[in-house]
Amino acid sequence: MIIRVSYHLASFGSRASGNCMGGRLSSLANRPANPRETQKNMPNFYVRTAATGTGDGSDWNNAFTEFANINWVSVRSGDNIWVAGGNYQALPINKGGVAGQPIQILRAISSDAVPVAAPGWSPSFATTQIVINAVGGVGITIGALSSPVRYVTLDGRSAPIGLASAFLVKWGNTGGSGGGEAGVWSGNNPTDHIVLKNISCISIWPGISAQVGDMRGFDITGTPLKSDYSISSCEVGGPHDTSIFFAVNAGVFNNMLIEGCLLHDSGTGNPGVMHPNVISFGECTNVTVRNNRCYNFTVEGIFLNFNTTHAWIYGNCLFGAADWPSSNARAFEVDQAANATDVHIWNNSIYHLPLGARLDNSTGTISGCEFQNNILVGASASFQGGWAHDHNAYDTSNPTGEPGALYNIVPPFKAPNSGDFHFFGANARGINVGRALINPATSPPNGATHSVQLDPDGNTRGGDGLWDMGAYEFLTIPVSGGGGGSGGSGSGQAGAVTPPSKASTPIAKSYVTAYPPPSHSKTHSVKSFIDGWPAPTTPSPRGRCKSYVDGYPPSAQPANS
Repeated sequence: MIIRVSYHLASFGSRASGNCMGGRLSSLANRPANPRETQKNMPNFYVRTAATGTGDGSDWNNAFTEFANINWVSVRSGDNIWVAGGNYQALPINKGGVAGQPIQILRAISSDAVPVAAPGWSPSFATTQIVINAVGGVGITIGALSSPVRYVTLDGRSAPIGLASAFLVKWGNTGGSGGGEAGVWSGNNPTDHIVLKNISCISIWPGISAQVGDMRGFDITGTPLKSDYSISSCEVGGPHDTSIFFAVNAGVFNNMLIEGCLLHDSGTGNPGVMHPNVISFGECTNVTVRNNRCYNFTVEGIFLNFNTTHAWIYGNCLFGAADWPSSNARAFEVDQAANATDVHIWNNSIYHLPLGARLDNSTGTISGCEFQNNILVGASASFQGGWAHDHNAYDTSNPTGEPGALYNIVPPFKAPNSGDFHFFGANARGINVGRALINPATSPPNGATHSVQLDPDGNTRGGDGLWDMGAYEFLTIPVSGGGGGSGGSGSGQAGAVTPPSKASTPIAKSYVTAYPPPSHSKTHSVKSFIDGWPAPTTPSPRGRCKSYVDGYPPSAQPANS
């Protein structure tokens, strides 16, 4: 059975050398100044693969024909680089801006005044996909040269929908083993104040078990001095071991925001070696992970891999599928030797992940951490000292004695087997029994603000006076047609209806509606993804990367090896 899911969007080291170590929220990260408001006052450059002019980037006729041809010497702080649809090779971002004047790389759309007025414009530029072919290499490198890159915005400017995304990075390896590839990599140089929005990174790797190196969608790792990243409304899919990994070698990553993303299919045939995760934390401080949908992963979902201080994880849906090997899957875990301080896991919905919240196995120090207002169905939970856990809902009787908890609940979700984690109706358990929470004093990076009081649809939590558990707030506004779907008046969840059975049809493998029917199940094959995809004419040379595995010393992040 193929489930069509309705979505509400809002390694350490040197990859180049092969030395690796391994919806709708107004507060999206560092929303750049509206290009239509600023472009008239800023120099503009153009990229179009079929341009036949001088190649100086001055307009669509004379556009740079490849990202590698961009004349970065001419690009200054505050400039816009407009991109037309087409097939391209890798994008190296070699220069940044300054505070208040980032360099923006933007997909051109028909409502943009300046690019539409530039000589050579065609409406097809806005309706054709931007596709980066990065088979066997890295699709986008931030800081490809030796100098620091700061204040850059890269925006596909439309919600990701898998293979049909407006800005699509096709990455991975079509050979018998995968390793050393990435959709986006932060390079081996200082990078900060980077905003990545509306980008899909879809791996074309066939998923053969002999993965020999890291394969990461967003690999925000490397040398020190990386900070202030925002990854918003992006997607990672297709077989890979980690969707997003952020860390610095022998340092602390400061300020990360991951929001409104679709992160799926993180898993390898040799998880004991490659240790796949959805989001993996290096040693870090001030991290926000909110309103993401993480599904079909084999080991950790959100993994606090190293010491973590000040983290807020809220409004996420983490779930599994029946045909995806998930017997060891868990939504949350703190590494065995990591410290966790002031970590808050609030208002998440967890489904069909047997190990659920595994928050009991760290030998480090746990202090000031909270697990509250979460709903767990088909998922266990275990805690050690230092975790305050209360006002959560479970479909089992454990853990016992939790203040404000609900036990042995009938699954309250509207259609979890289709990826809909709204409440099924007014009689669902978890409504009006949550704990009211407040925004932290610390803000996410790049001008964003916290939105603990808003659910992923933008509805106010506790708007009726009482907070709900789980990712979505229940609305009592009637919706035409009864229960309805999302959209229209309210959120389409009003009305008392019969709850789904706990023994309902097992969830099948979930893909975005636009995906072709998958031909794989437990073999992880994604043949239907790669039919007809041409290999790049000049594949990037790739070394193999040493995997991050459990054998690394817990007390320090590994050096280059």
